[in-house]
Amino acid sequence: MLAVDETGFVKKGSKSAGVGRQYSGTAGRIENCQIGVFLAYVTPAGRTFLDRELYLPKAWIDDRDRCAGAGIGSEVPFRTKPELALAMLTRALDAAVPAGWATADEIYGQNAALRLALEERGLPYVLAVPVNQYTVGNPEGRIGQYRVDALSAAVPEEAWTRLSAGEGAKGPRFYDWARVPIRPLSEHSQGLTTSCMVSGRLAREGRSRVVVCPGAWPEPLLSPIAG
Repeated sequence: MLAVDETGFVKKGSKSAGVGRQYSGTAGRIENCQIGVFLAYVTPAGRTFLDRELYLPKAWIDDRDRCAGAGIGSEVPFRTKPELALAMLTRALDAAVPAGWATADEIYGQNAALRLALEERGLPYVLAVPVNQYTVGNPEGRIGQYRVDALSAAVPEEAWTRLSAGEGAKGPRFYDWARVPIRPLSEHSQGLTTSCMVSGRLAREGRSRVVVCPGAWPEPLLSPIAG
């Protein structure tokens, strides 16, 4: 499995490439930091880093003198975090890294270009998306654009299944899972002809989690991947 995530490196100065006041998940708040986007390779036998990209905020790219001072070439463009993730995933897939899935959190899952690229390469994915994102669904036979939390709320209580998404600091992390069919982004998705939304609610904390994945995969398989 190919897993994308980011981490922040808290800094005190202003000279390090890409440094600035931005949200750091590592610190859990806005800090003066650098943000690195990483691609990991995960198997039952272990995990390792495959690739990395440094996120350069637009304010940095717009200041070419500052870039030059940090050793950033004039040819380097601004790229969003999802664009950095897609570049790394593309390199891994082009190098024939054997992968059955890709996974990432909301920052990446809400990016249509990233999802589209994975569908067109035929790579199944489990990507979190924000609950206020719109997608094309067909609840009760009425096709249209719906917020994913509205689709989740329409699922009958008996359709939810409670499964563990893996171990956390306080024990197993239980989610309630249900399936809601949605439309794939690509018309040429390499055999991934259906796209399904798996909605999860973190049972103990009452929070919502929505995961988008292609195909009719069973919830017990998706739950640990999403975790």
